[in-house]
This record gives sequence, C-alpha cells and structure tokens, in this order.
Amino acid sequence: MSPTSSDSSRADDPRADDPRADDPRADDPRVDAASDDSIIAATLARNDRYLREFIEALAICPYARTCRETGRLHREVLLHKTPDADALVQRILDLSTPEHAEIEVGLLILPNLALSATEFDRFVRGVQRSYQQQRPAGVSGYFVVAFHPENDMRLDNPDVAVRFMRRSPDPTIQIVRPEAIARLCGDRDREILSRNIAEAGLRAVQTHGPQVLAALLGSMRGSGNKAP
Repeated sequence: MSPTSSDSSRADDPRADDPRADDPRADDPRVDAASDDSIIAATLARNDRYLREFIEALAICPYARTCRETGRLHREVLLHKTPDADALVQRILDLSTPEHAEIEVGLLILPNLALSATEFDRFVRGVQRSYQQQRPAGVSGYFVVAFHPENDMRLDNPDVAVRFMRRSPDPTIQIVRPEAIARLCGDRDREILSRNIAEAGLRAVQTHGPQVLAALLGSMRGSGNKAP
C-alpha cells in the first residue's frame, strides 16, 4: 500500500496513526496505571538519592535527615505534563489543613513538567502568590520554594549558591512550615541562622568539588523534564 492510499477499514479510525492501535493492551487502563506507577517509583528513587547522597551527606540542610526519619517529610509525585497552578494551589491548601499537621516539609515532584529553570521559578512564584491569597486566616501555611535540575552553578557567595544546592533531579515544589523553621532556630536569629546554613553548604560544595557534585546531581536527573 502506498503512503497516499486509503484503507477503508482504517480511514475513519482515529487511532489509525497510533502505534499502539494494534496492541491489545492499548485500551487497558491497567497498562497506563502500571506505567504511571513505574514513573512514580523511579521519581521517588531519584529523589531518595538527592536527599541522601547530596542534601544529607553534605549537611546542606541540617534538619533534613531528622525530618525524613521522624516522618515529618511528605513526598508525592504529580504527573502533570503542563503547568497547572490551580491544581497545585489546591493541593497545597489541602496539605495545610489540620489533618496534615504532622507535615513540616513537603516535596511535590513534577517529573513530566518540561519547563526551564527560569520558567519554573516564575510558575512557582505564581503558585505561591495564589496560595497565600487563598489560604484561610488562622490556618498554618507553608513557605513555597522552587527546586529545578537546571539551576545554575554560580558559587560567588552563599546567597546565590543556594540555587545550585536546589538542583533537584526533577522540578520540585518544596513547602515548609514556618513553625519548623522557628523550632530549628530556637533562640537564634533566623536571618543569621539561614546565613550560617548557606555558608556551611557553600563550604561543603567547595570542599567536595563543584564539578564532582554537578556530575553527581546530573546522574540523578530525570529524563522526562528537559525543557525544549
């Protein structure tokens, strides 16, 4: 059959050009579910490596290991393929309710979202604004922070180096309870403590070698989130 010939048995079939059209599993919802489960498992495995081999191993965040080991870390994988601010705001609002009071740090991981670091930063800022506007008065909320695998590696000073330390395997929205930060600070000044943590993180990066760490983080990166 030539490329321009018509096949009467397939001409009106919207799946005629679908490579899965002759696959008996194509309409089986269990196939998509299994595929989603595989993506979620691989995403969490990458995130495990990032937390254990980088954040915890270098003490980038002195609270990270305790948070994870005491069950105060919440992680979930969201398979959004396009930016959906409304859905993310609603999810963060859901996690702000008293039913989720045990959560102090949350990671909403978006392995299928192909945005550049700049685009993702802009998107997350919009999510944060909408969340703060919609959060009911009196409800304990979260700080909302963007992590991205393409964050730059500027190490001029601790303030800019933080972006490199947030070079996660997949685009990720971190949510953090202010109360957790307050407890970590204790009687110490929050700004001074944040500065000390950032300085310690930068020293750790410089000690272990920025290029070595960049290669380590690169080896963890997901394949489904590269911006075009």
